[in-house]
Amino acid sequence: MKRRTTNTKELLLVVLAFLCLANLFFSMIPSMIFVFLILFVQFYSLNKYESAFLFSLFAASIGTFFAINGIRGIGSVFLLFAFIIIGLDYKYIILQYIKLIIPLVVIFILFVISVLSTEGGDFAKEKLFNTIITGLMCSFAFAHFFYYRYKYRPILISVFVIIYAFFTIKFSMEYYDLASPKNLLEFGYIRNMLSEIRITDFDIRINYQGLGFMGALALSFIFFENKLLISKFVYVLIYLLAVIVVLYSGSRQALLTLFVIISLDILRNKGRKSIIKSTVIFILFFTLVLYGLESSNVWFITDLRNTNDIIDASGRSTLYDEGFKQFTEHPITGVGYGRYINPDKIYGGSPHNMFVELLAETGILGVFVIFSITLFFIIKHFSYFKVLSASFGVNSILIVFFIRSLVSADLSINIEFFSILFLIPLYYQNIRIRQQLKMSTK
Repeated sequence: MKRRTTNTKELLLVVLAFLCLANLFFSMIPSMIFVFLILFVQFYSLNKYESAFLFSLFAASIGTFFAINGIRGIGSVFLLFAFIIIGLDYKYIILQYIKLIIPLVVIFILFVISVLSTEGGDFAKEKLFNTIITGLMCSFAFAHFFYYRYKYRPILISVFVIIYAFFTIKFSMEYYDLASPKNLLEFGYIRNMLSEIRITDFDIRINYQGLGFMGALALSFIFFENKLLISKFVYVLIYLLAVIVVLYSGSRQALLTLFVIISLDILRNKGRKSIIKSTVIFILFFTLVLYGLESSNVWFITDLRNTNDIIDASGRSTLYDEGFKQFTEHPITGVGYGRYINPDKIYGGSPHNMFVELLAETGILGVFVIFSITLFFIIKHFSYFKVLSASFGVNSILIVFFIRSLVSADLSINIEFFSILFLIPLYYQNIRIRQQLKMSTK
């Protein structure tokens, strides 16, 4: 089978992505104008389901931009649009969806009980609310994407995730009055800039790790496509742009994630002969990244400057120690969901590791309940999970969200991993249904 030629819409989006990249250096177009260009191209190139899916995951980025420019509620409008468009198809899958998210709802109930039965700080209820909204919105969007896969063109979604990432970098530069990158190879740009400013507005602050994982996620979506049905030219460009997003973010955790995904992609295409070679490369790279996570001395990879505040990733060990300390003081039920106290004795922090966070905030009881639910779910639906290798797209998305949960953010964001995990059977049910339909028409 020959690769098809480049699709006009695919090429248009790639050109827009490179225009976003160029705008970081030359500031040719103000962000207020650029955002309308992005939205116009999005509605022109993507169908309503693809736009709704993107808004359900990234409306906060566009909404934040408008909010800091005095226009509030735009993000909520896009989320409402996503809910209506995707929700209209739910009449066919609502029962399956409800059954599959029962484990997720049980986790939410556990967190509610934890918040109501503990005291301390004023962040717990906010974190609980954000966790529930993020978890439900993510599951709502991915359930539709998994079941109605044929209504989506993942390659277009992939490019638009990259566009959103570049745009977020650009308007953050404008908001904080940051200097443009000096050259195309100034990797670690966002993280380096963070070391030179003191961020006091925590609602608007740049999340360089989040930007890095957007690059890794963008790459994951193209694996839902058949390579033979994608223009090789566009495929290579998306690879390149995803790598650039990760490198510019300066997130070594996202860089590790990207390397894992690319290595697995090479393995599945080259066969067993390349396993030893790729494994050796992976071990060396993994060791290097772990060293960097503790010492911040990977400047020769991403040009990161060695600072003792924002950049020093070794601070994670202090966060972990504080988490384990709080766990040992409250081993059964933890200190309460959203009541983790960071080393500065401020409520609302996070140890940046899902396991440490669960131990500290929900104790042995919470960890036991959550992992028992997850294990039971996997065993119950093992017939689907054992063929998970059939879709590298699903694999890579799970890898992105799982690694992120171990190194970045808190459960109000990382709940997305569980949201997607519990929907795996829906994806394979769709595959089986379509195969059955094809068989019945022959």
